[in-house]
Amino acid sequence: LASLCSLLAALAVVVSAPGAPSGSGEWASAEESSASEFTRRGRSIYFWFKCVVVSLAFLLDALVLRLKWAQPTPPPYMPMAHVALQLLRFIFASADLAVACAFSESLFVNPSHGMYGWSVSLDGLPASLSFTSYVHLAMAAGAAGAYGALAAGAPGNLEWRAARLARGALMVFSVWYPVYDSKHWYPASRFGNAWGEYLIVYAPLVAAVEVWREVRQRKTEEELPGQRGQDVAVEAGGQGPMARKAYFYETAIDGYQAFLLSVSATALLFQLGMVHFCWDSPATKVAPEDVSSQAAALHSFGKIWKAVFVWGCDLAGSTALFLAVEAIGHVPGLPRAFKADELQRSEAPRE
Repeated sequence: LASLCSLLAALAVVVSAPGAPSGSGEWASAEESSASEFTRRGRSIYFWFKCVVVSLAFLLDALVLRLKWAQPTPPPYMPMAHVALQLLRFIFASADLAVACAFSESLFVNPSHGMYGWSVSLDGLPASLSFTSYVHLAMAAGAAGAYGALAAGAPGNLEWRAARLARGALMVFSVWYPVYDSKHWYPASRFGNAWGEYLIVYAPLVAAVEVWREVRQRKTEEELPGQRGQDVAVEAGGQGPMARKAYFYETAIDGYQAFLLSVSATALLFQLGMVHFCWDSPATKVAPEDVSSQAAALHSFGKIWKAVFVWGCDLAGSTALFLAVEAIGHVPGLPRAFKADELQRSEAPRE
């Protein structure tokens, strides 16, 4: 699925690259109605940036597919959540290609240049990139870094509560922004932010981590036949104690984050089907109540959604789940969550 997403993203760039705006006259008209959201030079820089990251993602995902073809391996943690994340990415990539085809003559919608009507990816290029864009790029790199750290077995000794908390925080952070992005109340904003600034950077970095995992596992198998890399301790079906003894928090947070990501994906589908006013010139972006009653209602709902779903259900809910597991200690049929000392005792041979 990751390879298919990267292929669709690359096709969207190829299809939209020759589209409008294409000449000096069209670019002049576009800039005149851009409300200072973009310039031709800035969009040209973004075009080459997107070409590089999308091409890297496609090549690395194809390599991962080749390496995993004979013996597929799941993500190092939260497999259900990562399936939901890839489904969200697939919706973005498919819609990006559809938008490229549907708006091929629009002066304000061109995925290859990061132009999505009211929203522009990495706005302010080249001289004054917005603070929000810096945050999105940093979060994409940070989420991929969290993925790599967890794949390597971080944060270490899970007998310590601080280590268990750190591991839980890394898991949630690594998939947090795609859930947070659902607070945007019109689809063009989600494409300009989550797709055009976050996911296209996140994808090649995580694919690089997956290549590293597969290469390391193959080296380990060559040196120790029948054995796999240390990161399989957190992989389903691995031979380490963490794989053989399911930790309740990891199982619970996996399903919970998968649900939240699925809701985010469903919200995007709803927006794509119902909201059409945002694919026009950035100059037409005015107060929601001046656009339409639908825009005003969506804007108000977005504020409530952010407070309840993003901050309440995601961050507060994930934190409450961790505290509950720490307090309760165990679930019938499962070992105490994150209690490595108990797992070691259970693995010790009985006299």
